[in-house]
Amino acid sequence: MNELALGRPAARVTLDEALEQSSLYGASAKARSSAVEQTLESRVESPTLFRTVNSIFTVVLRDGQTTQALVGTDPLTGEIVTVDVTLTVVK
Repeated sequence: MNELALGRPAARVTLDEALEQSSLYGASAKARSSAVEQTLESRVESPTLFRTVNSIFTVVLRDGQTTQALVGTDPLTGEIVTVDVTLTVVK
């Protein structure tokens, strides 16, 4: 995760966040085995999917504050991904 923090009045900080998540999905249990074990025929019959999700978001927080900045659900697996951001100012 990349981030950029900018000072704001009233002790608030703006955080610009960037998140990228990549995953490989096999169409069948056979496709989940390692690529070395798979034959060319099995790869054609059960192709592997490469999925990448990119997100850029901005949050404004005060010292010690936490917020849920991002929530997403993978349409293939139903897996829910959440991103919680907490600001701790080191003085």
